[in-house]
Amino acid sequence: MKYTYIDPQPFITALTTDPLWYLALQPQLDKYFYSYDGATATQEFKEERDEVIKLVMELFDSGKILFGSDGEDFDKYRSKHIDTLVIHHPGRDADQTRSIIEVLHLLRLYARYYAEKENSYYGKPIWSGHFYNGKMTFITYHYLVYPDGMVEHILPDGAFVWQAGSLNMNSRSIAICLFAELEHDRPTKAALDATRSIIRTYPGMKVVGHCEVKPQTTCPGDQFLGVDGWKQDLIKN
Repeated sequence: MKYTYIDPQPFITALTTDPLWYLALQPQLDKYFYSYDGATATQEFKEERDEVIKLVMELFDSGKILFGSDGEDFDKYRSKHIDTLVIHHPGRDADQTRSIIEVLHLLRLYARYYAEKENSYYGKPIWSGHFYNGKMTFITYHYLVYPDGMVEHILPDGAFVWQAGSLNMNSRSIAICLFAELEHDRPTKAALDATRSIIRTYPGMKVVGHCEVKPQTTCPGDQFLGVDGWKQDLIKN
């Protein structure tokens, strides 16, 4: 891949040789992920950021990024009483493969938390403690639902993940992400049917959108709520 906007070498060197790459790359991570505002960013900056994402994806998919071999047991925060299903969508990045979700959650969430000095895992190699298809995963959804109705059950119900913006809600909820750009659109019928099938396996649980837990976000889109919103399609009998 040719890079128009970034010099890839600092990323490659840090990610493949330094177990604490998230500290070495703090300025870049802050610029492209922690402080990123997609609503105000210029098209040029989005393309610059996309180059960073694609570079990290290539390194991640080829197994070249350094991670820990053990670490914090985040599942200790999981409640024994799971009572809520939280519905998400991945935004504009939905036209990419599942790898982009891995990388974005790794960079936006895990790297950021590990870099917070007050945390007990500060200054340690990143470790999620979660695995999918024999590989450590950083996806923070329990389910991915695709437009054609295919479902990937990424994480078991006992997995604690950062997904709802609230420690209390994260501890007692299941995260379901409809893998499509739904900011102003409705899911496909196949995706809705598949999501309803998941919901039926959790009888009696409350169904909420991410925006109902964290009002600062529009996830899973502006067509979710309201009398004609697609939330009604999920909860109807």
